[in-house]
Amino acid sequence: MSETPVTNPPTSQPSNFDEFKSQVDFEIKNWIDTKTWTKKRVYDQNPYLSFADQKFNIKLGQLKPYFYAYLRQKGELFGDDVAFDLSGYTIYMYLYDSNHNLVMKDLMEITNETCAEICYKWKELDIQKCGFYTCEIEFIDSDNNSFKLPDDKVKFEIIVSK
Repeated sequence: MSETPVTNPPTSQPSNFDEFKSQVDFEIKNWIDTKTWTKKRVYDQNPYLSFADQKFNIKLGQLKPYFYAYLRQKGELFGDDVAFDLSGYTIYMYLYDSNHNLVMKDLMEITNETCAEICYKWKELDIQKCGFYTCEIEFIDSDNNSFKLPDDKVKFEIIVSK
């Protein structure tokens, strides 16, 4: 078996790029990244809650299923959904009846800090009547600053049946 020798193209002729560069005064710079950076979209950094379903069903007297939610925010670069940093936060769940009366206020636990998963584990006397309830969740940081979610327009609904 004979090998074909590798030959390099002649270097005496300039490339077309060199000719183009000399004609247009081409500046070697990464313009693509620079222009992308100046056109970067700014995303809303406000946190929001994510649920598996907008309605949560539980039977009166039962302690499961637990109530799970995820605190999310938009990422800086592409606006992707990312977990909110819950370090140093205390979280309360407020439960209101259909007449907007506060029925329960209790601590929630952070079950997975990496994905900002929070959970409320029902207790025996949390809910004593069947019906429709709404909830909001309050987040209080170590400096005592707080915010409540979901907002006034959208309430999370909990349905308690027999």
